[in-house]
Amino acid sequence: MLSRLRVQNFRCLRDVTIDFSPLTVLIGKNDSGKTSVLDAIRLLGDTMSRPIPEVFAGANHPEVLSWMRERKEIRWEIEANRNAYDFRLYSTRVTYELFGRSDNVPPRMQFEEVPAAHRGTWSHIAYALNPDLWVLDDDDGQVEAAHDWYRDELRPFVDLFQRLPRYRFATDALRASCLSKPDAVLSASGDTLAAVLDRIFSGIDSSRRSSLEQDLHAAIPTLRGISLRTLDNSAKTIEYVLSGSSKRPVTIPCENTSDGALLVTAYLALAYSDAPQTLLIEEPENGLHPSLLRLVFDTLRKISTGEYGLGPRQVIIATQSPLLLNYATKEEVRIVRRDPETGTAITPLAEIPEIDKLLEEFAIGELWYHLGEDALVSGEGGA
Repeated sequence: MLSRLRVQNFRCLRDVTIDFSPLTVLIGKNDSGKTSVLDAIRLLGDTMSRPIPEVFAGANHPEVLSWMRERKEIRWEIEANRNAYDFRLYSTRVTYELFGRSDNVPPRMQFEEVPAAHRGTWSHIAYALNPDLWVLDDDDGQVEAAHDWYRDELRPFVDLFQRLPRYRFATDALRASCLSKPDAVLSASGDTLAAVLDRIFSGIDSSRRSSLEQDLHAAIPTLRGISLRTLDNSAKTIEYVLSGSSKRPVTIPCENTSDGALLVTAYLALAYSDAPQTLLIEEPENGLHPSLLRLVFDTLRKISTGEYGLGPRQVIIATQSPLLLNYATKEEVRIVRRDPETGTAITPLAEIPEIDKLLEEFAIGELWYHLGEDALVSGEGGA
């Protein structure tokens, strides 16, 4: 689990530190920096599985991404734990620093030594995992072969950050039919959902399907299961099996199913597939009736605790919905504000003066709606 991230000189994040919980909710105005936080994590993951020059090309070139385009180094410092239930420090602080500020100088990465009990630098470890992707910075001028310990013990740490889409599901996309693929993964919009379900259902571990359907039924009692129908063009489409139809299963097409059912299905597909261990979710409230917000939020929380899925997945949400926020705890919420001169600042809600007193009278979403970010952070709401 990602426990802390410090980012410097990345877009509007001039110098930001944020602590994460298993479920973290980012709130703030448009253009405050919520998406930049998600993209900083996503880009960090990209560098662990794709060639560095490819990652930082075009719109992602360091000169474009850097704060106010001042051509400064972009720097990440990350601390992470093995999982949500193991709070032993998995690594000492990792300093991840980007250089290379012109097209003529290829970007290179530099890391502090991790963990302290073992010799070697992260550059060596990363080189061992992906030897073709890295331009190494080695003080000794030599790249030492990494031990098996690096590969075995640090691979889960690297996997926390690899392949991290910024999910922003569209219900029309979730209803789309698509061709099956043995390596199907859920796209950022969700238009590959049918293929991902087919991969889960046809996999070696048959218990994944039954567990997913049990969780779906627990969340939406009127639905008993999922059926995938093959169309004339060989594409798969999603249908739902209604509860109370054990003698002769009755199915309804996904076009006639609620948006909430589709969204819960998509999140459960992430929980039961080989999806990233860190889920970046942007505005899960989009297109949802307010009555479904609690259903979706509860599903995401249960994924973060491991109650749903193959194990705990860290969930980081950016939202604009006060109603959704009403279901969060103060420990989960981070207030994101942006100043034109100093950039983005992030404040944990739990550190707001008089927050406990305020929460005796109001839900979190109500406070945010009536007071706004600035009044909350300054403590004016408790005056």
